[in-house]
Amino acid sequence: MSDSLRTDIGQSGPTHTGPGTQNVFYGARSTTWDPRPLATDHLERLAERFVEPAAYREALKVFRERGTVLLRGNAGSGRTATARMLLHDNRRLFTTLREVLPETEDGKPGLGSYMLGEREGLLLDLSELGPTLWESVEKDLPAFHQSVRERRSRLVVVLPSSEGQRTADPFLEEHAVDLLRAEPLDVLNRSLGLVDDPSLPLDPPPEEILGFLKGVERLNDVAYLSVLISQYRDRDPANAAVEWCRSAVKVLTQPPRVPSKMEFATARQKALLLSTAVLDAARPKSVHIVCEKLLDKTSHQEISVPLLDRTDLSTQLDEIGAVHDADGRVRFKEPDFAQAVRNHFWDYTPWLRNELKDWITESVAEPVLDAQERSALVASMAEELARSQEPHTTLWQFSLQLAESSLPEARQAAVEAMGWGLAHPSWARGFSRHLYDYAKTASLSEPLRGVLIEACLGPLAERFPDQALVRLHHLARRLDSAGAATQALRSLTAGNPRLCGFALERLARGMKRNQAERDTQLLMELSTPGDLLSPPGNAQPLLLSRVVRQCLSRCWRVLLTCRPPADWTPALRDWFTTIHQSPTGHAPLFLDLLMAACHGHPDAYGLLYRAARHHPIRPLLRTRLNDARALSF
Repeated sequence: MSDSLRTDIGQSGPTHTGPGTQNVFYGARSTTWDPRPLATDHLERLAERFVEPAAYREALKVFRERGTVLLRGNAGSGRTATARMLLHDNRRLFTTLREVLPETEDGKPGLGSYMLGEREGLLLDLSELGPTLWESVEKDLPAFHQSVRERRSRLVVVLPSSEGQRTADPFLEEHAVDLLRAEPLDVLNRSLGLVDDPSLPLDPPPEEILGFLKGVERLNDVAYLSVLISQYRDRDPANAAVEWCRSAVKVLTQPPRVPSKMEFATARQKALLLSTAVLDAARPKSVHIVCEKLLDKTSHQEISVPLLDRTDLSTQLDEIGAVHDADGRVRFKEPDFAQAVRNHFWDYTPWLRNELKDWITESVAEPVLDAQERSALVASMAEELARSQEPHTTLWQFSLQLAESSLPEARQAAVEAMGWGLAHPSWARGFSRHLYDYAKTASLSEPLRGVLIEACLGPLAERFPDQALVRLHHLARRLDSAGAATQALRSLTAGNPRLCGFALERLARGMKRNQAERDTQLLMELSTPGDLLSPPGNAQPLLLSRVVRQCLSRCWRVLLTCRPPADWTPALRDWFTTIHQSPTGHAPLFLDLLMAACHGHPDAYGLLYRAARHHPIRPLLRTRLNDARALSF
């Protein structure tokens, strides 16, 4: 008896398995997440499609007058999109827009002002927080709001899904606005109006559209419907617009099935079917190689057939319902069919799951695959692990397995897998915590260490740069023989005064504690004249930032009062040389912060003077020291 290859995926679009809210953001694949929710291009694209909910103007008023607004509503009501648009519509008030994670500096649930800068537009998305974590974060919100106001910033908070549930603190309730979702038909028509076709949107819409919208629960499903209509229009522009709409609704209400004709498929056909599904738009040769790997992994032995008698790959693909697109890549003819195939094998052949994991792990390192194909494999695995009992844990373990490989392709795939978890609405905090715990581990293999550094500097820094800095700092403290973590820290803080100040503040604290020696070395490496006076591109020199000078002055106060001169004299003399060579430039600002560092510590003045005894800067330094001493009395 052969296995049946017939399966359905859900009843209305994406499969929702497991408890909690389902978040689906549609992109190239049907379940991908936005890693840069406040990037300018993403916000502009959202603005083109955004339909204001009824309470948008009320939320805008609270945001502008009180500085913090809490958006409350049911899942699918558009809270997150509304939060982003509030920031986008007020972007001229801010120096930057960014997202903050509900996490303290030591990786625990909560909020801390350590991450705040001046005049920032901040998004705090708590939509996926459970009751216990919400209680912890809710206690910190009043103080966090005050810190935001003191820095002339503003904050939008997306509260966990609720039906009119009030906050425990009456003060917070004054900042809350209840959102009701916009009309789904308005949302659909707004999106379709951007399609370059005069026949869209249809007025009146067909009954199939109205029936679907009547039962839709989440605006994400409406967004996906518009994507499908546009795809059908691109595929068959000669067809009537009403047929595009009907076909799109059919995909969402009658999801594709692995065809019954495959019920008696051969092992090779099954392997080719799954290989095409996990690669999802790959070159034929890549599909063939991955298919052969799966046959080997499952110990399949085929009857030997002379080479010229074998069925060509094009015919084999046609037999499973796949075609070549205009770019020469292999796709299934039916929309969403690839996901149906992946779900079928994961759900109905559980005895193959370990082999499938190993197969994908080995396939991502295949040199013939290009970056797009390798990313598709990682995404396919991540999507299936998302449907497991402990999704973020199993995805993390998959990432670690890839990270320990000796092959650079596998390690790059590990970074992508970690990025997948960090971009996921429900898993970002858990993945951030995993990175934190591993960054503090002394016994890391070099391959894993390199992957962690890349994940911090890449996907984590794109969304949560403060958390990335903390983890890179821990990695730089521990066995950074090649200097990769230190260089990553330098890259992250270059041209960013807020992050540079944050790094210096951490170093100042560390030099007083059990990391004194290594943090002193890091300070010397990260605060050279080149770092602070020669920014990348057109950025302003970091030394011109008041925040950076204040934090660097605190660092030098610790050096001058707690560390032996041998630790810091060579670096200080480098600065003396830079100041002497360009006395009218920005470098003399360094003398100002040194004088501030010495204030209240008379012995520190003498240490500075002794460091300059044989340097041409001695006359200038003596004058500054005398002036500073006079002011201190």
